[in-house]
Amino acid sequence: MAVAGYSIGEFAALTFAGCFSFEQAVSLVKIRAEAMHYASEIEPGGMANIYIKPDSKLNYGLKMARDWCLDKGIEKPVCSISNYLNPDCKVVAGHLEALKYLESNLKQYNLRKMQRLNVSGAFHTDLMRPAVEPFAAALYNIKIAEPLIAVHSNIDGKRYQNSAQVFRNLPKQIYKPVKWEQTLHILYERPVGSNFPDTFECGPGSTLRSLLKTVNSKAHSTCKNIDI
Repeated sequence: MAVAGYSIGEFAALTFAGCFSFEQAVSLVKIRAEAMHYASEIEPGGMANIYIKPDSKLNYGLKMARDWCLDKGIEKPVCSISNYLNPDCKVVAGHLEALKYLESNLKQYNLRKMQRLNVSGAFHTDLMRPAVEPFAAALYNIKIAEPLIAVHSNIDGKRYQNSAQVFRNLPKQIYKPVKWEQTLHILYERPVGSNFPDTFECGPGSTLRSLLKTVNSKAHSTCKNIDI
């Protein structure tokens, strides 16, 4: 048995595994949200889905967007992948000017489509670093229990080894990209011909189930939605 949660959902996964009580998790989520909102006010940013092709030059486009911002006088510009969704789609986040540059130059980098997200900041990028200290301070005051089952981290998709690693990784999760695609590969890695386990997406909607279909169709066939 193993659990994983996308972005803020990692707190739900850790709570299910016994690392936090429900009350502790709610408190941490509140502090994290307030800190990230504060970081967004310091340096406005945005996010967008970018749909790519095998010959897309996304990383080069991100670099050129940062260079364009530098020419515009923006110090330490940010424009990077913030969420790895599946082979055909990544979430890009950073300074608003960088996103505008990408929107105007999709064809130049062989990018299929770009869709802005209705969010208030560039989450899971370096623009969120001001949120780390207040969240880490709150986490320091909570005793994290050892996980009762396997919990996989957004940072690298790997299983948390102990509560000390949870303490180290959760603050980083605020500004590091969510490696969801990589997490799914690790979760469902098994010998050829093996049966896939039952998977349950808990909560309203079926976004994660849809993503699973694009990464591992066999695992998707045994995935169910549990609307709690």
